[in-house]
Amino acid sequence: MMDAVDVPALLLAGVLSAAITAALMLFADKGINRDWYVAGGVALAVFAIGMIDLMRETPRETYWATWIFGAAFPVAVSTGLLHATRPMKRWKRVPIVFLTTYLMLFGGLLFGSSVFPRFFSK
Repeated sequence: MMDAVDVPALLLAGVLSAAITAALMLFADKGINRDWYVAGGVALAVFAIGMIDLMRETPRETYWATWIFGAAFPVAVSTGLLHATRPMKRWKRVPIVFLTTYLMLFGGLLFGSSVFPRFFSK
């Protein structure tokens, strides 16, 4: 039964979502322009981690859009969600942003690996 669930991937996604949430909550909760600069830096860092991980594979069967959407989508959604929940108390915002980042991480990877290559392939 445990063969159907990739537990290390779920744990890694949780750690990555926590890191994205922490970076955005600590550094990108100040002003509008600064928030998007920090979000861009976080997305580039996640992009680099994903690219390094996927480039280690041989043969390289993963489409390039997988790590681009897997990095940019959750960071952009989380930054927008931080702006939307500014009136809320911090202890309510953190779990909402974390759970949304966790789900959008998988959503971005799924979109980048399945939908995008179908419509924009060679």
